[in-house]
This record gives sequence, structure tokens and C-alpha cells, in this order.
Amino acid sequence: MFLKRRQQPASVQPQESYLSDEDEKEDDVIIEQTENTSGEEEEDFESEMYGEDDPLTDENDQESSNSEDHNNHANLSSEDEEDEKTLSFAERLALSKLKANNNSKQQNNIHSTRKSSNFLNSSEDEQQFKRRKRKEKITKDPPIIEKKNKNAPKEVSAKIKPSTIPDIASRLGFVKKKSHDPRFDPKASSNIDHEGFKQFSRNYAHVFEKLKDDIEELKEQLRDKTLSQQEKLEIQREISKLQTRNKKIESQKAASEVRDQFYQREKKLIAEKGKKAFFLKDSDVKKILKQRKMDTLKKSGKMNKYLKKTKRKDKSKVSSLMPTTRASHE
Repeated sequence: MFLKRRQQPASVQPQESYLSDEDEKEDDVIIEQTENTSGEEEEDFESEMYGEDDPLTDENDQESSNSEDHNNHANLSSEDEEDEKTLSFAERLALSKLKANNNSKQQNNIHSTRKSSNFLNSSEDEQQFKRRKRKEKITKDPPIIEKKNKNAPKEVSAKIKPSTIPDIASRLGFVKKKSHDPRFDPKASSNIDHEGFKQFSRNYAHVFEKLKDDIEELKEQLRDKTLSQQEKLEIQREISKLQTRNKKIESQKAASEVRDQFYQREKKLIAEKGKKAFFLKDSDVKKILKQRKMDTLKKSGKMNKYLKKTKRKDKSKVSSLMPTTRASHE
């Protein structure tokens, strides 16, 4: 970037300068002052804009500036330095202007790079950016690993850190209980074992009493002569439903009584004679109940009527199972 003095042919003599030696010395002083002032202005500008400590300068900018200075200094040979001394006043002025332009360009480049770095640091620092990215990685849902078999245990990635907070609520028994409907609870239904039915009958004794009252109310409604035939049929169906339900409950009560009596007798025998425990089957309970029923019928004198009924039922069952006769083609 420095001007070189044009080499004149040997035949042509160099032109004599029209300035005296004193004027040339004054020109050299002016050029040196301009160079010093330009350097001082640059330092003042940088100190005002960015302060004494300027941590925002990038390593790339420093390397580029160092490489440019190195190249410029390499281009200046010993011959160029000798030529600078022999330059005229006009050529020295032109050279100083070029230096000033180069310095201003460098300042503009530094200012633009610092502006961009200031913008980046104002929006988000590097550390904040890394923290945010780390949080995003942690908050992501763990990858779902498909199980080879449905009965296999759940698999979780080993890269995910387990939680350090213990599940104290479940250990102390503060887990929220699920609501249940007693109608669908096996412990509250009528189709349960002996001990369960005893508890069930105690808990819902008022319901059994209400059932009997409902049957009596429906029978009174049926006596009303203003009812239509359809209404009478509906009431009769409802009565039959409630009666069958009541009969089932009564039979279960009788079976539970039989079991209670049998187990009390067994406990005495086990305690007195060391007898082995024996548990009644359902079929044995049915036999005992049937025998009791026959005894009560004999006492009341309704045994014959009951036997006739059972014969009719058996005949109807057999006839329903018999194949129908084919119609003759004659």
C-alpha cells in the first residue's frame, strides 16, 4: 500500500526540488505529527467506546490484523525505506492520506465486529444458552421402549437419572382410595360363602325387611278394581320377581344356619375327642335342607300335596325332552 518512487532512466537526470532544506524539514515534522495524532485518536476512540478492558475482541480478528501487519512489514524492504526518505512533499502527503484511510477502515471493521458480539451477548450469553439446552434435554420425555412380551417388566433407559425424591405418600398409606359400588362388590353380593353371607345379612337386614313390605304393598295395589289388565300384569310380574328374590335369601339363610349348627357340633367333638375337622359340601347341605323340609311337611299334613306337585313337574320335564311324533302322509 505504499507508493514507490518511479525509477528514472539513466539518461534522464532527477528533478531538483523547488523547496529549500528548511521547508523539507518542516514537512517531515508535519507528517510525523499527523501520524501520531491519528494513532492517539484511534486509542481515544476505542477507550471511549469499549473501556480499558475489551474482552469482546475475537481471536480471529486478532489473527487477521496480525497477519496484515506482518505482510505490510514484509513488503517494506530496505530499498522502500530509503525511497521514503527521498520522496517529495506531495508524495509524502499522498502516502499519509493512504495510511489514514487504512486506519479508518480497520476501526470500522473492529466497530462492526464488536457491535455484533454486543448484540449476541445482550440477547443471550453462551453459558445461558448451554443451560437452556441442558434443561431442554432433561425435560424431554424418556424414550418408550417396546416390550418383547406383555408380561415382561417395564424397561427404562439407563441414561435417565432416577428421581432422588422418595415416594413417601404411598409408603405411609396416604394413597387415594378408589370408590366402589357395593352392588358389584363380591363381599356384598348374595352369591358368596357362608361367612360372607352372615356379614352381608347383618349389614343389609333392613333391606330384607323392606322387601317383604314391598310385596305386601303390591298385593294391596292388585286388589284395586279400577286397574286395567296391562297394569295388573305388570304388578304381578313385579310381585313374582320380589318373591323369588325373597325365597333365595330365605334359602341362603337356612343354609347358613345348617352350616353354623354343624360347625358348632364339630368344634365340640374336636375339643373333646380329638376328631379331625370335616367341612360340609354344598350337596350335603342341600340334602339336609330337603330332609328338614320333608319333616315340616309331615307335621303340617301337606306331604301328599307336595308329592303330587313334584310328580307333575317331573312329567312335564320328561315330556319336554321327548321328540314330537311325525304326521302321517296318508
